This record gives sequence, C-alpha cells and structure tokens, in this order.
Amino acid sequence: MRLLKKLKIRSSKGKRRQIRLLDIPILEYEKRPDKTSYKLFPICKVKKNEDTVVYLKVNAIRNYSLACIQLWLNVVEHLGYDYYIICDKTDVRDQIEKFLTFPNSNIKFIKSQVSLKQKLFVQKSIHKKWVNAGIAHLTTFYNAKKINTKYFWNIDADDTALLIKEKKIIKILKDAEKYAKDNNILAFSLDMWETWTRSKHWFFGITFTDTRANWTKIFDELNTKDMKSYRLDFHRGFTNLDWIFTYLRDVSKINIQTFYVENLRFIHFCDFGGRQRDQGLCYWENGFIHYPMLEYVFKDKTSGCLSIPDNLVKFETDTTNEECLNFYKTRIRGV
Repeated sequence: MRLLKKLKIRSSKGKRRQIRLLDIPILEYEKRPDKTSYKLFPICKVKKNEDTVVYLKVNAIRNYSLACIQLWLNVVEHLGYDYYIICDKTDVRDQIEKFLTFPNSNIKFIKSQVSLKQKLFVQKSIHKKWVNAGIAHLTTFYNAKKINTKYFWNIDADDTALLIKEKKIIKILKDAEKYAKDNNILAFSLDMWETWTRSKHWFFGITFTDTRANWTKIFDELNTKDMKSYRLDFHRGFTNLDWIFTYLRDVSKINIQTFYVENLRFIHFCDFGGRQRDQGLCYWENGFIHYPMLEYVFKDKTSGCLSIPDNLVKFETDTTNEECLNFYKTRIRGV
C-alpha cells in the first residue's frame, strides 16, 4: 500500500480529486471554472441505517472486464446501497480507478481478508485450486459481520453482465431481495450453472445473502469429511465454497435457493486459464435455458437446451432479444 496517493475520481456528479494517506481520504477537492471547493477529512464509511451492502468481486482485467465492472457500479448507484470492491491486485485496482466512473467518492477497496479460523476452515474444506476464491467469497461474510449489515449482494463483477439497462436490473435485484426476505432464504443466487448441473451444484456469482443467519456457527458445525464425500463421483474432490453451500442446502437443509429471469440474456465470460466456456452466454425462456453456441453453432440440442429444474424460482422482466442484443453491442462487446 502506498503511503500517500493522489486519486482522480470520475463520479456521476463530476470529476474530483482525493488525497489519501494509507488509503484513508484526508482531503477531497473539486476544481470548477469559478472556484475550487475543498472537503477536509471526507470519512470513508458505511452509510448510516444501511441495511444492505454490495460487494463487487474483481480478480482480473480482460478486454470485457471494465465494461462489466462499470455496469455493476452503475447498478450500485441506482440501488443507492453502500459498496465495497474486493480486489487483491494493485494493477487491477489502478485500472479501475483510472478508467471507471463511480457512484460517489466514497470508494472502498478491500483485499480478501478473513479471520485465521475462517482461513483454516477454507484450507481444510476446499481444494487448493479454489482456496483463494473461497477466501474472497468468505470476505463478504467476514466484512458484513464486521460492519453489522443485515443483507448483502456478492457479485462477480469482472466477468458477468445482465444484458439489459440498469433500471431493469434494479427491478430484478429488488424482486429477488423481497422474495428472499419473504421466504427466509439465507442465500439466493442467479442460475449460473445450477441448471447445467441439474441442480447437483449450487453456485455463487450474483448472490443475495441474509447475514442474520449465524454463518459462523453453520461453518463451525460443518462435517468436512462428510461434505467432501457427498457426491464424490460428481465433484471428484474439486470442492469449493459453492460446493459447501450445495452440501448445506442438500444435507443440512439450510434454506439456500437459486433464481432465474424469464427472457433475460446473460453473459458469464468465465475465462478459466484462457479458455472461455461455450456455456458463457445463455437465456431462459419457456421453462428452458438455452446456450446459443452449443444449440445453434454446434447443433448440440442435448446440451444446448436444458429444462429448468422445478426448484428454481422464476422472475419476469419486460425485455426482448433485440434489446439485449443492442445492449451487448453498445455496452459490452469490444470494450
């Protein structure tokens, strides 16, 4: 961490500059043609009476990442929630600060951080390939408890995009929040891969979480040996935090569910080691999830068109294929 840093901020209210000491804002100023305004010691903290926080997880910057992150920053602004950006790499943070526009100047980057107990839990429970990702996910739980927020969104912001305008995304998220609260769902996630795995595997990605559950106790009481042996023929030892939640859902009967949005086009670039999965682009329609690359390019109807499991929760949005395509062309592609 740099001792002293001058930060140029693009926000919806204009351009500002901050001087930060050990990443704590000590001075903020804005230059205008008529005058320069100063704000001494702008406090970087959670908004008062804020029940819900958004965590934007960022791991890398690829050709599509800045467009995806900007979309989610715009969504945060429309939601009006406080937000944190979880980012462990200085060069990635520098690019975000340089090129993107923020909802406000209350910008909070945090690194993956959990308690020693939680770190040992991850190392004991998760395959070594997924340890860092597991710690990043658990950071949201750790920080949410620390700041005493009731709910939070945990979003893979650098490689996901709902291909509709921000105001419609807000409605989807608000509908999901209300449904989760009304039905006492503790973790409620978009259908990233659940249909693909025929509900054998629950996944993080775009997830609403209720922190009023005693997650610390839930993790402490987890039978790691039983979790690892559960459906071993399916996961073959490559357990991650998502699999722990699958086990909690299936065996411990924790109320963990998945939702999807009718007619919505969704893209998850999911670049694993330079390989993009052909399931990255999908849409839900009339009880089926469609993967166009598989279904239409490779003519694989078996894998490219799957029935959505009955246990998934459906939400509606008033969008069309043309609207989603236009959004992709103008906002995501080629950026």
